[in-house]
Amino acid sequence: MLQVLLFSLLGILGTAIGALFGIFFGKRRIGGTLAATGGIMLGLVLFDLFPLAVRLADPILAFLAGGVGVFGVLTLCRTLPKIKPLRESNKMFAMGLLLLVSMSLHNFPEGMAIGSGSAESAGTGLLVAVAIALHDLPEGMAVAAPFVGSKLGSGKAFLLALFSGLSTILGALLGFFLGNLSPKANALALALASGAMLAVAFRELLPEARKNSSPAETGLFLALGILVALILIALL
Repeated sequence: MLQVLLFSLLGILGTAIGALFGIFFGKRRIGGTLAATGGIMLGLVLFDLFPLAVRLADPILAFLAGGVGVFGVLTLCRTLPKIKPLRESNKMFAMGLLLLVSMSLHNFPEGMAIGSGSAESAGTGLLVAVAIALHDLPEGMAVAAPFVGSKLGSGKAFLLALFSGLSTILGALLGFFLGNLSPKANALALALASGAMLAVAFRELLPEARKNSSPAETGLFLALGILVALILIALL
């Protein structure tokens, strides 16, 4: 059990390091940072997460689960401004909350992969944890950047980004107890998270990036974000 917890904490390390990058760069070029974050999310979803979900599950079910993720985020977009504390806050903070929720959904099946890998062998669990830590670098950056833009403060932005990784621990424990992860259940969870991430990118990140930077800068950082995602996918 202790081994599973340690491996899941290793997975969260990637989120923490990514959050530090988001805080550092977000203070300087918030528009470009948001565009790069959107590009990374689009790249991961379109070229890794959702294709994997379609391969592991029935394509129709994968698209339905993705649609649920999109609908959930759009519902949150309509609901969050009606909550008084958020209405009195700013758009960047609400965007950060949306990213926190969508990344938490995405991190849960990753944690299950760590747990089920550890149930098979310690070596497998460690390899999966290292891969997920690298994979989560851009996700930590994605969650932290909007909170920095909301003037929340670096410390609080870091803690909130780190909070999105806690679902990794819950998923790891569940995956360990189940012993073998159901490919179809994992696929549907990935599809759900993919839909949520796409909706956040198109509904929040990219429009906000465009408001805070020129079209050329937005396009450049968007392309760089997609390139980073493709490099990570190729390496892992």
